[in-house]
Amino acid sequence: MNEESRDLSARLAVLDGTIAELVHNGKVAGWLAVQTAPFRNLFFVKQAGCWLLFTWADGTAEIEEDYPPFALLRLRTTPPSSGPV
Repeated sequence: MNEESRDLSARLAVLDGTIAELVHNGKVAGWLAVQTAPFRNLFFVKQAGCWLLFTWADGTAEIEEDYPPFALLRLRTTPPSSGPV
C-alpha cells in the first residue's frame, strides 16, 4: 500500500460509522449513514469503498456506493473553512 492509499484510507476511516442529520431550509429532510470497507477491484487491487444510506423523512431510502475516484465524497486534504461547503 503506497503513501497516497494510506492517506485515503485514514481519511475514509474517519467517516466509517458516521450518522448525520440532513437539514434543508431549517427542517430535517433525512439522515445519512456511512460505512467504509476495503474491497478488491477487477484487477484484485485492494481499495477502500464507501457505502452511503440515505433515509429520507418520508420513509424512503436510497443506498449509494462510491469508489476511487470518489464522485459522491469530497475528501479534503486540508481542514474545512468555517463557511458552508
